[in-house]
Amino acid sequence: MALAVAATCAGCDARNGDFGRHKPGLMATITSEFSPSLTSVEQELRNRAVHFRIVDSMTRGAGAEARFNALSDRIRNDHVLLLAFGQSMRDVRDKDRIRLTAAGAFSEINEKTKRESRERASANELVIAEVCLASNTRARDYRRELETLVISVPEREALNVERGLTLLEPLISQHCEAGASQPSILPQRQPASLDDSGKPLIIKR
Repeated sequence: MALAVAATCAGCDARNGDFGRHKPGLMATITSEFSPSLTSVEQELRNRAVHFRIVDSMTRGAGAEARFNALSDRIRNDHVLLLAFGQSMRDVRDKDRIRLTAAGAFSEINEKTKRESRERASANELVIAEVCLASNTRARDYRRELETLVISVPEREALNVERGLTLLEPLISQHCEAGASQPSILPQRQPASLDDSGKPLIIKR
């Protein structure tokens, strides 16, 4: 679902603010709108997403080895933080699945509550979509910087950077291409058993 929602975030580049300042973006809006009622896992999702909203620029004014090492560190940090974000993403989607299934199954729930449950799940998916867009952009920037460095100052440290990217890029695909739909974990109501005459069986305890 993250890819399906991602189109909504096409303009969510933190670099588009006035005078080069970071623009709040969708996640800031979502967080302010839902903060009073965020669950702990929803808040954790948003906390872990903050890293990916920070614009990461090239390391300049340093020696070739230092620039390769700095790039490798940035890639490693993204990998570690994306693993943590992925766990939060799974936790949030599990709870959203319960929320949406319950909203559809409980007949006494009013339409306003049902609508709010759908909006809550959509807001969570928008946070995930924003991180997917940002992490893909960062990975592309990392690879562009690596290629530029290799051409200008080829050093053996480039191998470590390449190894980091070969781990990060499939991790991004794994998180961002995974569908959000999963089987319901709520217990389902079992239909009443019928006897030969078509009447419900009465089970005495």
